[in-house]
Amino acid sequence: MSGGSGYKLRCNLLGHSKDVRAVTTSREGLVVTASRDATARLWVPQATSGNSFEAEQVYSSRDTNILIFPLRSQQAVHTLSGHSDTVSCLTWGNGVLVSGSWDHSGRIWTNWECSHVLKGHEGPLWSVVVLPSEGSNSPNILTASADKTVKLWKEGKVCTTYSGHKDCVRGLAVVNATQFLSCSNDATVIRWSISGELLATYYGHTNFIYGVSVVTQEGDFVTGGEDRTLRVWGANGECVQTIHMPAQSVWAVAALPNSDIVCGSSDGTCRIFTRVEEQQASPEDLKEFEESVAKSTMAVGDLGGIKKSELPGKEVLFAPGKT
Repeated sequence: MSGGSGYKLRCNLLGHSKDVRAVTTSREGLVVTASRDATARLWVPQATSGNSFEAEQVYSSRDTNILIFPLRSQQAVHTLSGHSDTVSCLTWGNGVLVSGSWDHSGRIWTNWECSHVLKGHEGPLWSVVVLPSEGSNSPNILTASADKTVKLWKEGKVCTTYSGHKDCVRGLAVVNATQFLSCSNDATVIRWSISGELLATYYGHTNFIYGVSVVTQEGDFVTGGEDRTLRVWGANGECVQTIHMPAQSVWAVAALPNSDIVCGSSDGTCRIFTRVEEQQASPEDLKEFEESVAKSTMAVGDLGGIKKSELPGKEVLFAPGKT
């Protein structure tokens, strides 16, 4: 990892009552979380405390529409309709909003109108990203799907399909203009060239990997998954730190501008980790976190307490989750 020491807990973001399934951050250091409790929350760093955040706004939604809210208002100003099933992922970039859904399609929204429908995947879409571009009116899009593939879209049409994962692809992260990362239920992270070449495969997790996010300009990244861990990787793909979590699933990961890591988990808690010593949690809170990890750890194989014999078949992955 480029500079600094290992990550330690900075703070807990408490407020959601069910799994935190998505997290994102802004250039201003704000955090937005979305949960199975049918709410999203805006978290703002507190000026009076260098390491805490407060929920400043709560937004509600639980249908197939996409609602557009001003940051500090609970009143939606746009409703985007078109998907026929649960909207599973959203991203913003180069002036467009991109959505992915359990209806096997993606949509590009320009000026709050659907400009392209992305049809080509044979399973639900679980991650979408906008690639860096220079002045294009229709930026290039990457989509990841339960059909085990990633697709590159130009002008709303598939131009490249990336096949390398052996199971559902859960997350995407752009490294730079020529490379990106994908993570999968096959417990691997793959580095791709935009041109289609599989550059490297990284191993470390022992179960499904749900999220991947680039942390630094040098290309360090972080992943989270079903093995109760958050893992930090150097730009060369070496796992440099494993953070055990007091929750079965680490559903989502993101990075703040200062390289702090944000993760959402199945215990309804969003946690922020930092390498800056003066922003780390108090010794008491760090001890409480370690004790909660120890209490939640179950010594049953690599599945953290799940009996393999009782797991359902893969067909359940193609059914939307229920709140």
